Order: sequence, then structure tokens, then C-alpha cells
Amino acid sequence: LEVNSGEIDVNIRALQTRNTERLIAGQYAHQSRPKLDVQDIHAYLTMERNETPLLSFANWEMGLSQDLPWQIVVSSLLGQISADLSDIILQNALLNTGIGDIHITCPAEAFETIYIRSLLGNIIISTPHGYNVRITIEHKRFFNITIDETRYEEIEDGVYASIAVDEELAIVDIVINGTFG
Repeated sequence: LEVNSGEIDVNIRALQTRNTERLIAGQYAHQSRPKLDVQDIHAYLTMERNETPLLSFANWEMGLSQDLPWQIVVSSLLGQISADLSDIILQNALLNTGIGDIHITCPAEAFETIYIRSLLGNIIISTPHGYNVRITIEHKRFFNITIDETRYEEIEDGVYASIAVDEELAIVDIVINGTFG
């Protein structure tokens, strides 16, 4: 899934039910409906702001299927990204804002690293209890860090791991990079 939203907020979550025939469902302008391209066993969904009417500023709401691994790329110039990935299986992800906040709830499973970047905005990571998450923070001088020490421990400089994890879950690696926020 590739989402280029420009100045529109993007909200991602899992679809309510498993084993549905839908890949994606949601709310967005008709012209910005995901374009589907299928190559072999991969489906590529792309949403572009430049194909949406200029005066359409409604948020994009997307529900993703829980039954297959997703590669997600979301970029926003002036919008906020909210992603509840707790019920979604990820291959990998890149969430990037220019001026805007990023709110993410970690997935239970990700095969590769999740990258989160913001030039000017807050990045808020939530980890459900028991999830095995390791967060690496690459920050600049003006990027403040606040850690909940009851939920995370610093295992090395700039690297934090969740506490009280389910040992059966694989580690989900997240890399955060911020300039101001």
C-alpha cells in the first residue's frame, strides 16, 4: 500500500473481521480510490493526493485486511498519520511526515524494520501489553524524547525494549527519526 496524501490526514486500522474477501475498505474521495496493480502474487495499491479534487480535504480512513502481510508506505506533507497496526501483519513500513504528527500502535508481527520519520511533528508510539518491541531513536538536537519507564527499558544508548513481553512473539524493530518534535 502506497499513500501520498499531501495535506490530508491518514488513518489506518485493520478491518473488523478476518477472512474477508476485501483487501481494503475505507473513506476517501472517489478520484483517490486505491489503484490496483497485480503482478504475480503481489497486489499493489496506490493512493495519490494529486488525483483528488483540490477542495477535498476530508481525512482518508483505511481498513486493511488482517489475513496477509502488508508493505506500507505513507507520506504526508502537512497531514497527520494515525496507524493502529496492532491487528495487522507487516512485511515492513515507512511512515513519513513533513509537518505533522505520527501516532502508531505497534503490530504484533513485522518481518522487517518499521521506519518512522517526521521533520516537524510529534511521534507517539504505543505498544500493546505483551508485544515484543525494540525501538531505536535517531534524533537531532531539537527532537525531545519521553519514555514510559514502566513499559520500556533502555538496553543501549538510544535503543529501548518493551518490558514484560510474550516470549513467543518475534521482535518488532522500529526506527524513529525526527528533527523537531
